[in-house]
Amino acid sequence: ADAAVEMALAGGGGTAGSAPTSSFEVGSKVKYWSSSHKRWVQAKVISVHRSKEGSVVAYDLDAKQQAGLSRVRDFSTA
Repeated sequence: ADAAVEMALAGGGGTAGSAPTSSFEVGSKVKYWSSSHKRWVQAKVISVHRSKEGSVVAYDLDAKQQAGLSRVRDFSTA
């Protein structure tokens, strides 16, 4: 499972020209775009919300519940 996560985080998956479709495991260190702080803040994934089809639709982070996918990115991203 770790190899699949690492591949997803490295940009594997998704189609050319689309936003990365990375998914993060519970416990992953990520960055979250904070509207109130107007910057990326460090956060940790607490839980993952999936659709009936199994695709990730949102994350609960220690910094924000129900964080949308577009506002969560890999911690190592500058």
